[in-house]
Amino acid sequence: MEFRCYPDTAATTANRLDVSESQVSAGLSPMFRAFSTGGIDTNGDPQFVEPDSEVTARGGYNPLSQPSPGAPTPGTDRNVYIGGIDFVVRVSRSYSIWFPTPDTTGVAINSPEYYTPVVEPAQADQPGGTSITFAYRGADSIANAFAGGAVADPELSGLQMTAVANRLDAYGDHYDRTAICLEIEDPMMPGTMIPGPNAPFEVVHHNAIDANVDGLGILGGGRWFDNASQINGSKFFQVRASFTSNAQTGQSPVLKTFAMGWKD
Repeated sequence: MEFRCYPDTAATTANRLDVSESQVSAGLSPMFRAFSTGGIDTNGDPQFVEPDSEVTARGGYNPLSQPSPGAPTPGTDRNVYIGGIDFVVRVSRSYSIWFPTPDTTGVAINSPEYYTPVVEPAQADQPGGTSITFAYRGADSIANAFAGGAVADPELSGLQMTAVANRLDAYGDHYDRTAICLEIEDPMMPGTMIPGPNAPFEVVHHNAIDANVDGLGILGGGRWFDNASQINGSKFFQVRASFTSNAQTGQSPVLKTFAMGWKD
């Protein structure tokens, strides 16, 4: 948090900038506040601070110092300002699984061409100041980067790239997380590690393989495109929906229908 108060001899305020003092011995780190404040120095002269001109914390002036009031103070201390903050989620994103592109008989199309998706509700029917935008990326085949090869049947391979959306990370990528338990902590002797994984204690230390499960031949190196036609020729496609809310009204857009079409 940053507070700026510009010098004004006519200004008055009821804001005391309440603080709490951390329970750390005097003069010891960590310090929680860095500041430069005006005040009255030991000569009785007023000292003003221009917030925009401060590049280092110079401290202030102690009106209770002895033998003379106004002794300078350090620029850092252990005080923590009492404050509150509200976070508004303005943009959130949702990712689809990888979709194959078969024809009406279920046979994969080698070089599909994509139509502009059908989306409901239309943008004109969304709450004011909100929107939904879509992005697309395509791949030639589904692969497991850790295994190093394409998967003949993605749905039966166990990777579930075309079946389970909860395998996606925050960027729409799939990961095959395989945990190999090497050792665990003995709850009766904290800090003592014992062999795993069959010991009946909670696993607290393990070696995990985060294998990136992605697509081979991803168009543009995994780049997201604004138009579906830009991924023409890709046998698999993935969709990203970006929901932009109205931070002032608190309203968010709604997506009821998304239909993607393609042809040979």
